[in-house]
Amino acid sequence: MVKKISLGSWRTFAGQVITCTNTSRTWKMEKQPFNDVLLYPYLKAVCTSATIGEPQFKVGETELISMARKTIMTEINDESAIYKADATISLYDYKNLEVLLLETSGYFGNKDSSKISFDHHKGLFGALSMLKAIADNYEYGSIQTFKDVKVFFTHAAGRTVRLWSMKYIPEGPLYELWLEESLEIKISSFKEKDEQLPAVIKFYWTMKKLIEETVETIKKLKEESAKVVSECLFSSLPKTNLSTTVTCTMLKLTEGEDKTGMFHLGPFYDN
Repeated sequence: MVKKISLGSWRTFAGQVITCTNTSRTWKMEKQPFNDVLLYPYLKAVCTSATIGEPQFKVGETELISMARKTIMTEINDESAIYKADATISLYDYKNLEVLLLETSGYFGNKDSSKISFDHHKGLFGALSMLKAIADNYEYGSIQTFKDVKVFFTHAAGRTVRLWSMKYIPEGPLYELWLEESLEIKISSFKEKDEQLPAVIKFYWTMKKLIEETVETIKKLKEESAKVVSECLFSSLPKTNLSTTVTCTMLKLTEGEDKTGMFHLGPFYDN
């Protein structure tokens, strides 16, 4: 049965999860309340309202499995290869492949440009690893289908939440980073939450639809890969496939070593 969510029910949910308390000094100096109040409830809503793929939401310094140096289905035993995100969304129906990660750059309103730039670049490498994991797991799918697969990096920085997508462009080959949507949190007090709800609904509804489109594409990729495997039961599988074609250099950035001076590399936001 297809699950549906109306605009009215989403608005009701949004009203419940945004508290009516004013921003306090303690709240502003911690990123966890930023996540708990303005991010996590809506990401959970995206997962529960999705109609396909059984998205799973995981929070709290979550290990990004796709960044591991071994394949996604093997045990991680190399601590240096582990990427920890503030949250992830993975697909239970598709080998728990990750399709979205969240990075929160400090407390709400934080203007530390080095921290913001570091988390942005860290998220880019995380997105690359998610794309690579999909290519490795459905390696006999077509490049025509794979080029339509998008993975997502949500970056909460300052007073804005940005939804970035990344996909593979075979003509390069290269990877395209695209800003799909942004949500500027303009309120100074959560008593003004009603003024923000339309923008919140639009942002997270867009995220939901984009994830569902990605699931549909991964489903097609899985079917293509399975077909090739079944056709090659008595012959060799193609040596040239998505796993060998889709290559990238992935770095696990370390904040203590890599943060300094990174603000010179951007991104350059107004807020």
